[in-house]
Amino acid sequence: MLTRRERAYTSDRSYDGFYPSIHLTYNVTNDFLIRVAYAKTFGRPDYANIIPSATINEDDNDPINNPGTITVRNTGLRPWTANNYDVSLEYYFKKGGLVSAGVFKKDLSDFWGTQGGTVDAALAELLGLDSRYIGWGVSTTVNIGDAKIEGMEMNIIRPLDFLPGWGRYFTLKLNGTKLRLSGPNSTDFRGFIEESGNFNIGFNKKPFSANITWNYRGRQKNAPQTGAQYGGAANLFYEYYSPRTFVDVSGEYKITKNMALFAGVRNLFNKQQVLQRYNDDTPEYAKDFRFEEFAISMSVGIKGSF
Repeated sequence: MLTRRERAYTSDRSYDGFYPSIHLTYNVTNDFLIRVAYAKTFGRPDYANIIPSATINEDDNDPINNPGTITVRNTGLRPWTANNYDVSLEYYFKKGGLVSAGVFKKDLSDFWGTQGGTVDAALAELLGLDSRYIGWGVSTTVNIGDAKIEGMEMNIIRPLDFLPGWGRYFTLKLNGTKLRLSGPNSTDFRGFIEESGNFNIGFNKKPFSANITWNYRGRQKNAPQTGAQYGGAANLFYEYYSPRTFVDVSGEYKITKNMALFAGVRNLFNKQQVLQRYNDDTPEYAKDFRFEEFAISMSVGIKGSF
């Protein structure tokens, strides 16, 4: 009797919707603009989350009360949708450069999260599982609920052409974003970063140009930690990447109109990436879990355009 067939599991899902957007710009002056926008958007699941697959772990120690666990991909996972609202102010300098600031809000529905529990008839039908798996433990990804993301951002590009001498060849660039996540299911947003920013000093006097950039990346929340060492799910231990700042340097020298020498250094000070695991009660000295070093990356070469 044939019990296995290659690519025997199939799934067919479709969805549609209406996603309008409107963008308005008001010129207060020739140099000062106000922008207002609304858009309804959606995000599709990654293929890795909807391609049919199930990992079945059978427990032979107590098959009656604890038959086993199933980790299964949800082929019926729907896209999330969001209503997006944006307001921004922009001022353009007469000789180049700009200053802009904005606020925005995203009201999200049906975003994804991990659901665990016991397979019942309704969940078995949703996940395409045979009825014999009713009563088994299960872990899958589902459309779990709503959330709200509010934030602000700013951007400055300012050539220093008003300075005397060599100062006029410098340009400053600064941008930053601050986010706040709220809602009953906000903890399901793994990979969420609340703060980020960049600061760049550039120099450009032909045939030479150079840049130095500070890249700031705020704390990133990752997966919850389970197991006896974390005291159970009620203690809400999570894994995080701690905030970090990398410094990159690059330069270029034009040999001819179409050819240039270049050099660059990434992570100039060999900054570590620190992985942490903690909850609200963890003392500061006990948060660090692992230190990761990527070393300094250097590149030198010649490039041309023809």
